[in-house]
Amino acid sequence: MDTTARASFRSLRDQIATTLRREETDLFGPLPADLEQARKSLEDTIAEELTPTGLTNLVRSCAAADIVLVGDYHPLPRAQANFGFLVRRLKARGRNVTVILESVPEKASRPVSLYLEGRLSRRDLIDQLSRCRPEPWEWRSLIELLDWARKEDI
Repeated sequence: MDTTARASFRSLRDQIATTLRREETDLFGPLPADLEQARKSLEDTIAEELTPTGLTNLVRSCAAADIVLVGDYHPLPRAQANFGFLVRRLKARGRNVTVILESVPEKASRPVSLYLEGRLSRRDLIDQLSRCRPEPWEWRSLIELLDWARKEDI
């Protein structure tokens, strides 16, 4: 992304944040002083722009760690590709890899395990997962992740 596009993006991001704060104040009134102070303190501790580490440093840091948690998994293809890249690199370094899925209810852990072991069909897995979550849920991206974990023997 060139410098002009990056500056335009930052400007747009700032405009959106300002608009949201104004609308929040219009709807709810100003924050109580203690909450405003907490918000300001939090914002001051977060860098204006987070810079991700390079992939080499990321793999090196994760390989040296005892436990690595990757949270906020999204069904976006790029997020899945990054997650897969990291896991493959860690496995190649001999690390034991486990996938933990916060979006799957505890009562669905057995069907997921059976699926990963190849003892449950995709159709049966989706059926059992659908019965475990009362709200509608798009299982496609989860099934893609499980297919990948099954193929990688995770």
